[in-house]
Amino acid sequence: MIFAPARILAAFVALGALADGPSWTGTIAALADGTSEYSVGGTASMTAGGPRNAIVSISVAHGVPGQEYAWSLYRGACGDDTRAVAPTGSYSTLVGIEGGDASAIAEFNFAVPTSGAFHVSVATTGQNAGLVVGCANLELVQGK
Repeated sequence: MIFAPARILAAFVALGALADGPSWTGTIAALADGTSEYSVGGTASMTAGGPRNAIVSISVAHGVPGQEYAWSLYRGACGDDTRAVAPTGSYSTLVGIEGGDASAIAEFNFAVPTSGAFHVSVATTGQNAGLVVGCANLELVQGK
């Protein structure tokens, strides 16, 4: 299930309106592999939306206005895009608005993990499909 707008749900999460539980967060940064001309920045988080639901929110900045970006949640660290938690098509893409900013939220049917390694990758679509332009290693910031 997809929720919008991202900022409203993020505010509920920040206020504790959703279920308590572990929380993960990370900063999206350009990769150090020379793709900086396409790179984006931003944030990503994974929080509990209930005992068996994880909500992943992503906000990107400095993208190309009108450009569509795919994003995915993976197990492991940035650079290991082989273990997707859910296929990219399971949730909405990001579309850069004026200024290149975009955001999305997706709900997954699993409990937020209390250990492990996770990251969110952002990639281009269209002519340069699959070019990873940003990645965030998620860090556990709260566990109850």
